[in-house]
Amino acid sequence: MKIILMTLLGAFVFFPAYPSYADSDSELRAEILGEQGGKAIAADDTEYKPDEAKVECKELFYKLWEEHFKEMGFSTDEGVVDSYVKGCMKTYGKAFGK
Repeated sequence: MKIILMTLLGAFVFFPAYPSYADSDSELRAEILGEQGGKAIAADDTEYKPDEAKVECKELFYKLWEEHFKEMGFSTDEGVVDSYVKGCMKTYGKAFGK
């Protein structure tokens, strides 16, 4: 009985934390995938335009969300989109030595 009680208590303690782990996992995956998007955007540009690249990164996220990310379970909440754009801009900046 004590084991069952401890198991249930543990589930109640750790269950509320599960969504935050899922969110951080989606944000991490989005940032990693964003790095690939940054490479693609940098390959198309001849000069460093960070403001335009940021808009392109966001547009690329939503395009990929419709094509692939929706099936993978990505959400379009602000944290996930910002993580994608962050990864995208990090690689975009590296391509131009910034």
